[in-house]
Amino acid sequence: APPPMDMSQDDVEEGRVAALDPELFPGAEERAAQDAVDDEVDALFDRDFRPRHSPLEARVGLRAINRGLRYVDDRSGEVRPYDLPLGPELAIGAEWYPGAHLTNGVLAHLGVTADLIQSIGLSSAGPNDTSYPTSETYWSLGAVARIPVGHGRVSLSAAFAHHAFSVEAEHPRDEPPDIASVAYDHGRFGAGARIAMGDLSLVLDAAYLLVLDEGEIGEDHWFPRTTAHGVEAAVGFVYPLGDQFQVRGSVDGRLYLLDFHAREDDERVVAGAVDRFIGATAAFGWRMGP
Repeated sequence: APPPMDMSQDDVEEGRVAALDPELFPGAEERAAQDAVDDEVDALFDRDFRPRHSPLEARVGLRAINRGLRYVDDRSGEVRPYDLPLGPELAIGAEWYPGAHLTNGVLAHLGVTADLIQSIGLSSAGPNDTSYPTSETYWSLGAVARIPVGHGRVSLSAAFAHHAFSVEAEHPRDEPPDIASVAYDHGRFGAGARIAMGDLSLVLDAAYLLVLDEGEIGEDHWFPRTTAHGVEAAVGFVYPLGDQFQVRGSVDGRLYLLDFHAREDDERVVAGAVDRFIGATAAFGWRMGP
């Protein structure tokens, strides 16, 4: 049958190649394979693309931190607990989904996430009204996958994180405080959900922390056989201010469980420790709209 009059010459040629027997015309099989690849690419990257998902969310805020370090089964009496009642910090973070700039498919929901927390002017009280400069730093960098569910979403994430807390002497020649610094390098494996409740969204998050290094507290001067792991959880809200801006609030807790694997001939015979951090954050957010 002759081709329809409204078909172009290229359309006619493609139809002829597609109808060829691959055993007699090998080029037709290669062409069909290429067409299949093109169809898969079209499925991932919408040629008539109109974005439906935000590719970027960022936030900056102020945070209040409380820390408590408690030792477990201290038979030597050589260590003392540590408390920081309250201290100010700066917190920033972002999630970027590069595929959302190009498609509404699966790649639109695979992204990278980053967070940074830095203390501001912390100090710890010592004996005889001594004040020790104190610092906390937290940062993480990882990958995140979000799964839209109605007007909300669930997410899975994996990141490498560093969490350091130190109490130092005010001057290099001063006697340092007898408080072990920590620097928890860890893998963070988390899951979260954002649940729409009208304009307000409830945010839930939880994670397991696989501690790879504990910092000074795990060195020879303190507890050289230390192993540790941790957990964290957070609950908060997001409230939109127009299409792109948001106010955010959250309360979070992070708990590290340390096992010192003590021996009777150790300088400090202590079974372990519990290192607790509780934070509250008020933040301003920005969301790149579709």
